[in-house]
Amino acid sequence: MMKEKVFNSKSDIEVTGIRNALAEAGIESFAVDKKDSSYAGAFGDIQIFVEKENKEKAQAIIEAYFED
Repeated sequence: MMKEKVFNSKSDIEVTGIRNALAEAGIESFAVDKKDSSYAGAFGDIQIFVEKENKEKAQAIIEAYFED
């Protein structure tokens, strides 16, 4: 299965909230932490990926998440 990146953030809390919203909609996601631990997370992001066929639905959910 192809994975597509749908979001990145420096905030663990934001990533958790979005992943919860995706899970509630039945979309499986996974996060990849690209933060550099030697700089206390000052560089890099946490990225959220979903299956390619769920990308558009996931992006709509993420947009709605930020409208609240």
